[in-house]
Amino acid sequence: MTDKSPYQPFQDITVDDALRQGYASRSDYQAAISDLRAAEFSRKAAVAGYFPSLAFNADYGAAGGHLSTATQVFDLRGTLTIPIFQGGSVHGDILQADARLEQSQEHLDNLRAQIDSDVRTALLNLQSSTNLVDVARSNIDLAEATLAQSRDRFSAGVTDTVEVVQSQEAVASAHEQYISSLYSHNLAKISLARALGAAEEGVKEYFKGK
Repeated sequence: MTDKSPYQPFQDITVDDALRQGYASRSDYQAAISDLRAAEFSRKAAVAGYFPSLAFNADYGAAGGHLSTATQVFDLRGTLTIPIFQGGSVHGDILQADARLEQSQEHLDNLRAQIDSDVRTALLNLQSSTNLVDVARSNIDLAEATLAQSRDRFSAGVTDTVEVVQSQEAVASAHEQYISSLYSHNLAKISLARALGAAEEGVKEYFKGK
């Protein structure tokens, strides 16, 4: 005893909607976006090495030999730091940040193109496999109708058992093709779920029931 291969027609989804879902759900793409943002911040930090900095320090206390005669003392200081002799070091940091930023951008662009290809290919395969299922179902109906006619002719003595056996073989072959088309259809659903970045959720959604 085995469970029947599940079949559930896939709800139509546009390419644009699928791509938006893929970009939003795929963890590798989101990680690439985070890496790009980190590279952008690193470059801004490197460029900031050229900027002067201003710091303030304040102090409050009492001065004197005895507490009774001590006077209150306020001290406020400001320090301006100008990186005059750090131009070469800052320039090197910027070059490194630019290289990392360019690498992160290229990685993101390549990954975006890969997701686009994965999603479009999965949708095409799903549409093709759906058509195969429909054709296989039609072949089963036709083969079973032909078998019924062969049996009627045999019962009427118009034909022999050879035609009936051939019709039975045609029915069996049609069912095998249908099973194969179901396998291709379900595999296409799984491939689409993976392309959208929701493999586990996709399997639960696309394969409801047995």
